[in-house]
Amino acid sequence: MTYTECNCCGKYAASVRHVVAMGIETYACAACRHAEEEEEDDMTEDHVLLRVIGFAAGGDCPIAGQWLASFDHEAEDGLGAGVFTDDPDKAMRFDTISAALEFWKRQSKVKPRRDTDGKANRPLTATTCTFDYFSCDPQREEAHGNAV
Repeated sequence: MTYTECNCCGKYAASVRHVVAMGIETYACAACRHAEEEEEDDMTEDHVLLRVIGFAAGGDCPIAGQWLASFDHEAEDGLGAGVFTDDPDKAMRFDTISAALEFWKRQSKVKPRRDTDGKANRPLTATTCTFDYFSCDPQREEAHGNAV
């Protein structure tokens, strides 16, 4: 039996399947696929935004508190490069937390492994982020996060 790493939760499972969500190719286990389906049913009007809390390694973070506007996982030879904004209207929007988490954990194709330890190179995980719900409806506008 072959076990494959789930790109959503990081666990290894035999039931991991290749899926494409928002144009991103990934592998997702049955539990993550099921959670995604339930989440999609619950989030018809809201969007999810990624907001940076700080650098995962600590230290002064000039983009702390800003939302992700765009990110190229392949830029800078697989180190990644992003644009961040103080304006939530200019931020990238995801339909579900699972889709945002998947994007945050996306592995570089240019440099899939880190030179230092051989682990998966996931450039955006150099930041600690929170997932904020953002509604286009001003009466429902609310933000509450789930940090990763």
